[in-house]
Amino acid sequence: MKTVSQARDNRMLGALIKHTHYFDVYDSFLSSLQEEIPNILEIGVYNGGSLYMWKEYFPNSKIVGIDIDEYCKQFEDPSSNIFVELGDQCDSIFLHNINEKYGPFDLIIDDGGHESYQTIFSLKTLFPMLKNGGTYVIEDTFHSYWPEYNCDREKSTYGKETGLIKLKSDITSMDFLKSLCDKVNVWAYKGEDATEAKHLRKFEELDDFENSLFSIHFYDGMCMLQKCYRVNGKSYGEPKWYGHEGR
Repeated sequence: MKTVSQARDNRMLGALIKHTHYFDVYDSFLSSLQEEIPNILEIGVYNGGSLYMWKEYFPNSKIVGIDIDEYCKQFEDPSSNIFVELGDQCDSIFLHNINEKYGPFDLIIDDGGHESYQTIFSLKTLFPMLKNGGTYVIEDTFHSYWPEYNCDREKSTYGKETGLIKLKSDITSMDFLKSLCDKVNVWAYKGEDATEAKHLRKFEELDDFENSLFSIHFYDGMCMLQKCYRVNGKSYGEPKWYGHEGR
């Protein structure tokens, strides 16, 4: 069984830039899936190296990369089950079409434009389409703290032709991701035992993250979200007393 670092060094084509500790984080999450046939979507192709790294790591996989740069199309190799599609990660129609054509995906990696708006929009659009049991990864979350990455395009230009969701300009990607932590405990704040103020919310329809966000993990520069559907908004487990005969 190879590591992601070994897959990086043995890839057949392309170049990539990643912080060195990312590879160990990926191994801790993905090593058990190497014998499976994961369906992978990566946002941001750059020089193609990441696509071929994942192909080396998951030899039986189908890998789809999306990018806005026509230069990236040269890294497509359908004979190896590597595909590159050109489009904007903030175009909901494009993302839905990609899912219809290639999905659903077991693993989605956002290494795209890194603007907060892009990161949030792609997550809100693609997480509902991720397979149950799948993993969604956001790389380079440190951009959230750099003002030039909050958005370098005028927000009024988003969605004129595709009907995109508008977001407040002062919400960073880390602000949004941290807000998801509460949704892991949805059964507590929407259940019968919730405080009176929040008890009023229990009849609201659960959103996509409340319905299926099993866990969220923060690392230096990375965030990993795991998906698993709940049953009626309840906890994934239940409290159980474990006694001990010697006490």
